[in-house]
Amino acid sequence: MEAFPSGSPPWAGLPKLTPARARAMLADLLLGFSSKSFQRKLDVLVSAQISIGLQDLFHVPGRKELALTVQREVLPRYGFDGSESGVAQMVKVMQPLLAVDPRLADQSEAIKQKLKLSSKAGSESDSSEDEMPNGHKRLKREKAVALQNTLLAEYSGPEFQMKLRTLIRKGPENRDELKRLVRDIQMAVLPRYGFPASDTGINAMKEAFEEWHWDNEVRNLSRAIEEQLTVCMNDAIAERTGISSSTANCKELQTPPTSAAHSSASSASAQHQERERSDSWKPEVAVAGEDQSRIISKAETVQLLRELLVGFSSTTFQWKMSLLKKGIPGEGFCLDGSEELALSVQREVLPRYGFKGTRRGVVAMICECSRYARDQEVIDLHNAINEQLGMDLAARQRFWKRLGNATSRA
Repeated sequence: MEAFPSGSPPWAGLPKLTPARARAMLADLLLGFSSKSFQRKLDVLVSAQISIGLQDLFHVPGRKELALTVQREVLPRYGFDGSESGVAQMVKVMQPLLAVDPRLADQSEAIKQKLKLSSKAGSESDSSEDEMPNGHKRLKREKAVALQNTLLAEYSGPEFQMKLRTLIRKGPENRDELKRLVRDIQMAVLPRYGFPASDTGINAMKEAFEEWHWDNEVRNLSRAIEEQLTVCMNDAIAERTGISSSTANCKELQTPPTSAAHSSASSASAQHQERERSDSWKPEVAVAGEDQSRIISKAETVQLLRELLVGFSSTTFQWKMSLLKKGIPGEGFCLDGSEELALSVQREVLPRYGFKGTRRGVVAMICECSRYARDQEVIDLHNAINEQLGMDLAARQRFWKRLGNATSRA
């Protein structure tokens, strides 16, 4: 007698997903659900539900159809039909994977939050932590955001800011004291979130944040923390050297840097040394913070930019960019979400040229490449890259004007 009436199990014929491919699919879905256009439409549906006195957001008329506008574009790339039946098949295939892969479970929860699906189970999941496969502590998104907000508040406090400025004004010989000041804050905060007040605790915190590098709120808070520290640093260096921190702006090449740019010195060599000093004490919260400094030749710069252009021009990358472009005005240097998307290419290319594949590495690469900002071949490559990253003509012209101003003062 057959185990199944049809002669085959119910999951026979369904597309197969490896954990890595499943994570890629959920990342693509999250990207679509996070777009401004999608969120605006979802807000309209949710507001209509609340306006008639219904607080249960688990059943919002029109949300399933709206979600399908993203799903019908994403699912076929992973072997599923872009329809309600395809969604049902995808859910069936994902269920056993979600049970054994914590990262998939976190991505699934992030998607629920973007879709504004209230779930008691999700709330309970956010309130607890367990361990990652490497034995380090996992940090749920709710606590990750709370930890970052606490650090930001501490770094913004007048007492810390005064100590920081005092040390920086004294010069680079106080580098160890600067690091200690920043780490003292981290060690005071970490025990509140289950990490030991030690170097081990700081490293465990950084490992835990790696799981949330794709989350917009975590990324924005990381940016705010680093900017809070860097702006203070630049102001103090400017007071010491008599140079305005605004003249050292090495911003917007492939992605905008996440903090204010480094102080400019009277020569490229002096500027390079000042960058090394200032980078050496920055905290490591949600972004890896290794020291970044390397001088590359024009030939290396051209080859680096060509490799980035190949990556940014790929079919997969451009398809993901198309999701970001929907409903988003192209008035700025960077579409919402494109920074993380660009980093997926940069983290592969930059290490081949001596830069870390991190946001800090991108900033170092940008500042280094700016030395060749007047070379026509470099200019053409920059324009091609920026076009692939969604910059319109006006944005590219503003980019060159700012970069030209920065390099002329360096």
